[in-house]
Amino acid sequence: MKKITPADSTLIRKIKESGCNESYKLLATRHEKLFYKMCQRYIPAAYTKGIKKQDIFNDKDFVIFKAISSYKNNRKTKFSTWLGNCTKYYCLGLINANNRYVNSEEELLQVILDSQSKQIHEQETKYKFDKEYVFNILDKLKDKRISKVFKLRFFDETTECKKATWSFIAKKIKTSTQTAINLYNRGKKMLRKKITSKESQDMI
Repeated sequence: MKKITPADSTLIRKIKESGCNESYKLLATRHEKLFYKMCQRYIPAAYTKGIKKQDIFNDKDFVIFKAISSYKNNRKTKFSTWLGNCTKYYCLGLINANNRYVNSEEELLQVILDSQSKQIHEQETKYKFDKEYVFNILDKLKDKRISKVFKLRFFDETTECKKATWSFIAKKIKTSTQTAINLYNRGKKMLRKKITSKESQDMI
């Protein structure tokens, strides 16, 4: 008897409702070729900006997870089309960045702010945040895994690549890839809120 494979919409629903890691793995495996194919179109342009192919490929799980999080099942668009667009804009975002990340601290700050708006740049210039300030905030969060995720992502010296992969981080903190990305997004949201707030010096 032929095995029935669950539809993308079913997998996405399970991921969103219960954080089903098996559903995430199946969906990611099903569409990872599309991710790589879309990235290949932009690799030559990325290379001229000093961005290596592996730097892009290492963010596969992050891009797929963001596509899952933002996808609406009631849309007429297929998930594969949605993922293709998310991958496209991810690559263009890297290529069109005003400055290529010079080191981990600069990259961390840009990821936290995640915006090119005038207001954000003014805040960045005003406060001159550094790594110590960032982790002072993260270390005060109740979920200590968030700080660990950021340290592994940007400052782990044992990884050969510039940024640790999500699967590597998940293994280090003994959780799923999906959970590791969720923790990262929670930390980024909190940091952005604190940094862009007039009360950014307050205690959490």
